Amino acid sequence: MPFLGLRLGNEPELGPADIRSLGSLAEELGYGEVWMTEGSGRDSLTQLAAIATATSRIGLGTGILPMFSRTPLITAMSSAGLA
Repeated sequence: MPFLGLRLGNEPELGPADIRSLGSLAEELGYGEVWMTEGSGRDSLTQLAAIATATSRIGLGTGILPMFSRTPLITAMSSAGLA
């Protein structure tokens, strides 16, 4: 079976419940990973954390994580929270 990943847009009209539902649906449909980019004023790691609460097997990743706006320590702590 091919391994498929899915990129979700970080759209302003999608709330936390929508993000969780999309992540859950992706897992249900057999996707192996969900990737998010940062945009529209939304933190991608926070959005991925919302998906993590609704899924159990799917991998999570960030496609874009601007480093100019966060320290290495904050990045490490936020990423560790998803592990």
